[in-house]
Amino acid sequence: FELIPYSIKLISPWKTAHGVIKTRKGILLSLIIDKKHQAIGECAPLPAIGTETYQQALDRLTGALPGVVGQTVGQIIYSLQGNSLGSMTPAANFALETALLLLIAQHYQCSVATLLNQNAGNYVNINAMLGALDRTIIDKAKTAERQGYSILKIKVGLQDPDIEIDQL
Repeated sequence: FELIPYSIKLISPWKTAHGVIKTRKGILLSLIIDKKHQAIGECAPLPAIGTETYQQALDRLTGALPGVVGQTVGQIIYSLQGNSLGSMTPAANFALETALLLLIAQHYQCSVATLLNQNAGNYVNINAMLGALDRTIIDKAKTAERQGYSILKIKVGLQDPDIEIDQL
């Protein structure tokens, strides 16, 4: 396994009810099984919305991973079940689960979507994050639509509700 920390400066600050985020920190988890199957999981904690801190996520991954060296995917899943830290580290768990699902899908020579649902389509719609509801929101929405987005996400709850309702 390998842990690859990253820190990315956001193009524009992300305003939340808890403050402004200018940089996104996270950890890429690389799992390699049998020297031929590799999978990446991403851990992007965001304590402002209820996940663990970056350090807690790093501690969880650093603590959980040495014990999985040399194990099969099934053994890894079994060893991680019932770990009491799991419920407190959702971002770290997401990285572990994603990487493990990718490894299982590789074993069965299918996509993760097909692994989880045999009737899954070949694509996933994603949203455009438009940011806070402000006077530029219409222009941002039109730009996102021109770029092919059909799902738009607007951050609300930062101003007086009556003002936001009028803006919507």
